[in-house]
Amino acid sequence: MSKQISYLRAFFSVCVHPRETVRQLIEQDPGYGIWLLVPLYSFIAGINPDYYFLFHKWLPPIASLLASILVMMIFGVGAFWVYVVVLYFLGKLLGGTGKFKEVCTAYAWVYPPAYGAILLLLIGGIPKWLKILEGATELKDIVTPVGTIWFALCALLAVGFIIWCLVIMVIVISEAHKFSIGRAIGVFLIILGICLVLVALFIVVGIFAFHLLSAPKV
Repeated sequence: MSKQISYLRAFFSVCVHPRETVRQLIEQDPGYGIWLLVPLYSFIAGINPDYYFLFHKWLPPIASLLASILVMMIFGVGAFWVYVVVLYFLGKLLGGTGKFKEVCTAYAWVYPPAYGAILLLLIGGIPKWLKILEGATELKDIVTPVGTIWFALCALLAVGFIIWCLVIMVIVISEAHKFSIGRAIGVFLIILGICLVLVALFIVVGIFAFHLLSAPKV
């Protein structure tokens, strides 16, 4: 057996050689990296000025940020396990032979390109954080034309990382379940449909929260 691949090497290798990297990880140490990749990603996602304001109305600044991070970590880790279960059983229905821990490992190592996307979105939120540091206390006060354009540019760049992440997802599903790319695409499309429904619900909740938090204080 070849030497154990390091975490850092695997992080970058999976971005360019996803099938080979995930195969090596599954053979050597199924489960490797899951409890670092997923929680850390969720932690970074929680450093979001919009989520911060969801709690700012009721909590002091530091507590609002910590609450945002905690909620995103719970949501992110929970969503990971939900997706893994769906990946596992859908794969089985389509003739896959991957074990649950192998599917967990494969899906966790889809995350490295997603780090590029979340970091770009974090950079895109800098104008909003600057407004918060200046003393803005309402969500509408941190939304500026310049900040919106800056965020849009960062989000546009982030799309490239997201597409890259989705391509890797199809490849590693195929590797974990030991079936064709075609079947992996089928699994992906089913999951994509589920995600679109969840995103639609999230947008509706977000719009409702925005109007609630933007309402004048009595």
